[in-house]
Amino acid sequence: MKKTLRMMHRFNICTRTTCLVLGLMVFSSSSAQIDPANEEAFASTISEWNSILDFPELLLANPGIRAQELERLGKSVDLVTQLARKARKKAEENHARQQKLLEAIGPPPGESDPPEAADISKKRAVLADQVAYYDARIKQTKVISARAREILGRIGDREVSIIANILGRRLASPLAPATVMAGIREYPHEVREFLESVGTWWRGAKITGGLSNLDSALIALCVGLFVVLFLRRRLISRYGMVPEIEHPALGRRFVAVIVEALSSVVLPIFFIGGAAMIFISNAGFPRHLEANFTELVKAIVDYILVVGLAGASLTSARPQWRITRFTDGSAASLERDISWFAMAMLIISILVVLVNPEVGQASSLRIVDFATTTKPVILVATVWILASSLLTLKVLRPSNWCVNRKSEESDDITAGPMSFNLRILFALAKGLIVAGVLMYFVGYLNLGLYVVSRTIVTLGVIAIAFLLHGSMREGVRQATSEENALGRWIRKRFAMEEAEADRWSFWIVLLFDALLVIALLVFLLNVWGVPWTEIQTAFLGLVYGAEIGGRTFSLINVGLALGTFILLMLIVRLLRGVLSNRILVQTRLDIGVRDAVTAGVGYVGVVVAALVALSLVGFDFGDIALIFGALSIGIGFGLQHVVNNFISGLILLVQRPIKAGDWIVVGSGADASEGYVKRINVISTEITTFDNATIIVPNNQLMTMEVMNWTHRGRLGRVKVPIGVSYSSEPEKVREILMRCASENASVLSRPAPTVIFKAFGESSLDFELRVFIRDIDYVFNVASELRFAVKKALDEAGIEIPFPQRDVHVKSMPLGSANLPA
Repeated sequence: MKKTLRMMHRFNICTRTTCLVLGLMVFSSSSAQIDPANEEAFASTISEWNSILDFPELLLANPGIRAQELERLGKSVDLVTQLARKARKKAEENHARQQKLLEAIGPPPGESDPPEAADISKKRAVLADQVAYYDARIKQTKVISARAREILGRIGDREVSIIANILGRRLASPLAPATVMAGIREYPHEVREFLESVGTWWRGAKITGGLSNLDSALIALCVGLFVVLFLRRRLISRYGMVPEIEHPALGRRFVAVIVEALSSVVLPIFFIGGAAMIFISNAGFPRHLEANFTELVKAIVDYILVVGLAGASLTSARPQWRITRFTDGSAASLERDISWFAMAMLIISILVVLVNPEVGQASSLRIVDFATTTKPVILVATVWILASSLLTLKVLRPSNWCVNRKSEESDDITAGPMSFNLRILFALAKGLIVAGVLMYFVGYLNLGLYVVSRTIVTLGVIAIAFLLHGSMREGVRQATSEENALGRWIRKRFAMEEAEADRWSFWIVLLFDALLVIALLVFLLNVWGVPWTEIQTAFLGLVYGAEIGGRTFSLINVGLALGTFILLMLIVRLLRGVLSNRILVQTRLDIGVRDAVTAGVGYVGVVVAALVALSLVGFDFGDIALIFGALSIGIGFGLQHVVNNFISGLILLVQRPIKAGDWIVVGSGADASEGYVKRINVISTEITTFDNATIIVPNNQLMTMEVMNWTHRGRLGRVKVPIGVSYSSEPEKVREILMRCASENASVLSRPAPTVIFKAFGESSLDFELRVFIRDIDYVFNVASELRFAVKKALDEAGIEIPFPQRDVHVKSMPLGSANLPA
């Protein structure tokens, strides 16, 4: 085994050096011309890569290879994979460049065509050779990548097999008296050895002068501590949970929680991590002491992270600043239980550090093999599994998870138990913890510790994920809310209404949640034993994509295209807002023309953003034209109504029979829709009725149905007021009164002049109609009402009656026998 480890060490050094040299050789030959020296260097590089990949295949044949050795092999193979991928990308770029030049020359002449010039023929031959040369490079690097992926898969399978063997191994019960007594007896000896090694390091450092390097490090740490304390004090005093504020707004509470988390968690962790790195790099620790010190720093960081996040999110001492829905009692109890858990884990971690934490760890997954550990390690592990299990079960008590809920029948806030999904999750976690403890004490020490530790880590990771989800959701909501200046600025700048802001918030949070879920799944897969090599192989296959139709579609390109499309759409939205609110309002164009220009800019922006995004994915414009040609068949059959409405919308914007702000009536009779045109969209038009309701009318109907536009030619309109007077009235006097009422109204225009029409001799009245013109047809109902008030008052003063319909009822003689009818 020692011989194998020495071989592995030499192999790692040789591999990294060789890969670095070969990578420089490959990427230094970036000329588009074929150079025999470059070709020979590339062939040598491919040969060396194959040689490097031969060694892992040789070691994988050894059944006794350990997980640490497999991890080192995986890193070396991954290094070759990265270099091969970069070489392939470079070759693909050169291949595409030469292919475009070859296509620019055109196809060679046919048999019946006249011969081409000699220099053109020679240039075509040279370009064809270069295309073939880079095509061969691409295929060679693909073979290297495929072989490396196959080796990584075998390494992952072997790691899984080793881990499964370790977890399935049964040992003596840790509660056996011999095991317990041996652990108690040997633990002081292990601590004494640790302290002696620390003393040896200290004496050696003093003799060799190694401690002198710590002077500058201590000064840097003091300065860093002063900066951290200063920043923490300033942040908390300005943006933190100020006790003087009794009823802070939700946005202010959200900012305060973030500041508390930054000042109590992030800043201390950065300081402790930086201090640890400076101390380790300058102290000259031996390897085992460096591992112990690193484990101690990790334990302290974990304690700060758990306690700090719990305090910032629960705020049991300052309930008015709490953004979570926990009740006061649940928040206080939960924060106390989490603090006890974190403190117990810190103390046990210190006990573990004193007995060398690296002993028995099978891999970077930190799976402990108790078959190779000492009795003190088993003793400390037993204390850890008992304390962590009991304290975790205490944290998961239902009384710790009572939340405030708004009643469905009223706005009252009532306390209630946790949600059903949370109860299911906690029940599953409790079952795993109890099962892990039982497996541990019946002899399956490795598996029991594995299940309990992974379950606790999973709960912590899920809790952090929920905190990130809630923070992102509330942050986006505050950023688009009318309650604060930032939200108002964003809405005004991007011309967002409330519904649209909610829609953008939903999609942003959804995208963040998708990324969060992916990161959570990847992390939990590694936590539960899937090696990084397996995850990395799957992730690289997803990121760098698959080849479809001669083109490679990768997750990186798709993400870049999606991000570019969203960014361009935001720019288009900003440009539309600037055009609508700042530039076009300064012109003499009416609102319809301004709306048409703004909509046109939006359509052009969408098309440009889509074309740019498709080009980033890997399509060229020729491919896009082919796709649109293929889609035209589907459009002709399945999307004809959508296309019809889209074309109708374009016609409406260009021809402008209606425009934004027009008062229109669509249809006739009882099915007519009347209101103001609010917006002409791509597929439909929004009409706001006089009752403030919105009617969505497909653009096709506006082109095919009868549409009455009150304001098509201008705002000038006519008001008609019918009136009936008794037959005893003098028509000339009635006409005089009506004309006087019209002339006295300020909204009535003198040109065109008002007119009075004697329309008919009605059944009960003489029917007249007053017709006047007003400057703005929007006020037609107001002016008509004012005229009716004035006419009624004037007629009453003149003694002219407005009759109502009269009917004469004639009763025929009663039939015989009517005397028996009731009175």
